[in-house]
Amino acid sequence: MKRKQFLLVGALILVSMLVSGIALAQDSRQQSPPDFAEALTTVFAYQGRLDKDSSPVNDVCDMNFRLYDAASMGTEVGSDFHAGVPVADGLFSVNLDFGVDAFTGDRRWLEIKVDCEEDGSFADLGRQELTATPYALSLRPGAVISGTNASGAILHVENTGGGISSAVYVKSGSGYAVQAWSQDNVGVYANSESDYGVDGRSTDSYGVHGESKTSYGVYAAGAGGDLGLYNGSVYAVRESDSDMMLYSNDNVDVYLDDDGNSTAQFRIFNGVSTPVFTATETGAIQSITDTQIAVSPLKMVGRYDAGNLEFRPQGYSMEVRTSSASVTSSAYVPVDLPSVLFGTRVKLKSIRVCYQCSNSASYISSTRVGRAYDSGGYNELITDTTDRDSTTWDCYTITDTTPAEIQGSLFVIVSMYFAGTGSPHSIQIGNITLTLTEQ
Repeated sequence: MKRKQFLLVGALILVSMLVSGIALAQDSRQQSPPDFAEALTTVFAYQGRLDKDSSPVNDVCDMNFRLYDAASMGTEVGSDFHAGVPVADGLFSVNLDFGVDAFTGDRRWLEIKVDCEEDGSFADLGRQELTATPYALSLRPGAVISGTNASGAILHVENTGGGISSAVYVKSGSGYAVQAWSQDNVGVYANSESDYGVDGRSTDSYGVHGESKTSYGVYAAGAGGDLGLYNGSVYAVRESDSDMMLYSNDNVDVYLDDDGNSTAQFRIFNGVSTPVFTATETGAIQSITDTQIAVSPLKMVGRYDAGNLEFRPQGYSMEVRTSSASVTSSAYVPVDLPSVLFGTRVKLKSIRVCYQCSNSASYISSTRVGRAYDSGGYNELITDTTDRDSTTWDCYTITDTTPAEIQGSLFVIVSMYFAGTGSPHSIQIGNITLTLTEQ
């Protein structure tokens, strides 16, 4: 018990010298600045004084240094053991190294245990908080570094290690990792000779956020490409009246499938994440917007066996009469339209017909759209047998709920029933419109 009490007194003396020991080590490094061609290591010099019975120790001692994040208990941050440390007139000096993650700006406490040759066992000298030299306070969390250097940077950080190493690595748990603001110039200026100028990543917010009141929010220029996005997105400010504009004094080029290993698409989405416009790397273009084809009724011809029909063009419509009463006859209107539109095969969605009957007793008995086969014959894409007998101009639309692809020439078939002959029983066919879809 006497020896342990004796060592504890020595421990208290050592603790009392801890702050000045660290300060001496820091002063020494400031007086002899390192060569910036070689980066500083994590080693720092520690000097102290060890007394025993109020007398300086002259002995060789083993010293165990442990770094903690609390004055008591807490978590050990690092440790460094030194064997055979010479102590002369109570003074000693060691180089401590707790690794790159030991000092991150948070408070730290140093615990020391000493075992000298004449003692034979370690004595715990307690913990002492490590305090910073005045200028080191400028690097603590929340510190502000300011100045008026008009010819250079206030803080210059340079890494010449190469590889994938970074000059500055910044990480934030929830807020901005880096926030830069300039009153009249560039908020963030980054230059790299072989890799990224700026690499911004975020798990739930902006990887890089740029804003400017008078110039570019983000300006990028690079030899291999001005702006690179890896599975990235570009958003305008998410407000109801936000716009995104693209300006160019020359071409605006979009390269799809740059690596040539997949079928790439350029797509434009609406607010509910539906692609409304798609362009493939093969040049095919697809849009969800319907295409309407106007068909002139003036091209109407009678069926081969409809010799009783008389066609009287009116300029805006075709008037059809018959010379036979109580007869049903059919007329055809050929349709000229593309079956493949910009590389995408189209489908017939609907037909709209405008008409007028001079007498309700004579009417349109059926409306059909046929598609011709290469080998002859045809099939009907749309069929409607509703009687249309309006005596004033009216329009009706027939929609196919499952549109079929157009793979041959199209024609509209209008079948008409005539209760009598001449103009009292004529039927006028006006605008005919076909609606096509690519969906």
